[in-house]
Amino acid sequence: MKIAHINTFSNGSTGKIARTLIASSIARGDEGKLFYARGPIVTEIPSVNFSSRADIFLHGLAARLFDCQGLKSKSKTKKLIGLLREYNPDIIHLHNLHGYYLNYPRLFAYLKKSGKQIRWTLHDCWAFTGHCAYFSYVDCENWKMGCGNCPQKEAYPKSVFIDRSRKNFRYKKGCFTALDVDKVLLIAPSEWMAELARQSFLGKYKIIVQKNQIDKSVFYPRDTKKTLEKYELQEKVVILGVASRWDKRKGLQYFVQLDRKIDHKKMKIVVVGVSKKQKRWLLNKTRILPILRTNDQNELAELYSSADVFFNPTMEENYPTVNLEAQACGAKVLSFDTGGCKETDMKTGSFFLTNKEQFITDIYHVTDSI
Repeated sequence: MKIAHINTFSNGSTGKIARTLIASSIARGDEGKLFYARGPIVTEIPSVNFSSRADIFLHGLAARLFDCQGLKSKSKTKKLIGLLREYNPDIIHLHNLHGYYLNYPRLFAYLKKSGKQIRWTLHDCWAFTGHCAYFSYVDCENWKMGCGNCPQKEAYPKSVFIDRSRKNFRYKKGCFTALDVDKVLLIAPSEWMAELARQSFLGKYKIIVQKNQIDKSVFYPRDTKKTLEKYELQEKVVILGVASRWDKRKGLQYFVQLDRKIDHKKMKIVVVGVSKKQKRWLLNKTRILPILRTNDQNELAELYSSADVFFNPTMEENYPTVNLEAQACGAKVLSFDTGGCKETDMKTGSFFLTNKEQFITDIYHVTDSI
């Protein structure tokens, strides 16, 4: 059996999930290939980058101006379709279709005509909204009524001027529900996501819950001596945060609040995945140790292993693999009880906080025992 996976990135959380699935299928004796648009070259699995920086930039610019995420990149989507025809998979497994790289009407017209079996992992809510990838943390239920008057017009995928969320909603609904019901299987990484999908126009399809997996040959407790010395963390209680992109939803502001309260002689906050701009700001305004995003999974595992506490202050999340990775490396996990976060509990002493207002007190309770 041949399975083609389509995703925005070759790296990051969704890229790692797609690569893990392909590696598993190859281990079973099947074939798998990743078709992606952004991220580093992948060598450990069969893969092809079918896009370009120029196309992604132009698509992103158009989305900023006209709120048309997923409606540009026609030539690159045509190239992808040609590659899929050449590969001729039995199953086409979709992941994130947003990220300024794909024309979804053109892709879905091909999928309908192809007659292929389709799997689609819903890593976020973008597939059934008129604009955003997440909505619960701003208490928006417009997606149940066709969107319009979007409260998150300036959230990813940001639109500066135009709100075409109602039109986008209708366009997505028309494209995404046009496939034959018996050809489509939707995969939700959490019960939380599955329930949202069942309430959406995607509810016509079969939906199953399949929890994301991590590579435990990479994520396990490591020797931390070199990492602790490198970042001068010896004799410190280390509070770690990791994200592929620290936007508002990921909760970087909670680390800044925490930094103002901790005893810096005993404790140190380390945040991984910041941008260069965020790193400069944190170095100037806080005592947080900011580390740029790393694609080195061994380095990331060493950082997880160096942490006493892994704090994930995300305000809404599907099924965060960072929680799984941190637990596998031996860190205590504190996460807000939002979205599917609580479903990541591996019974290793994790805590899921229901009151965001007292998170500092909760962290102190955990660190006092270390």
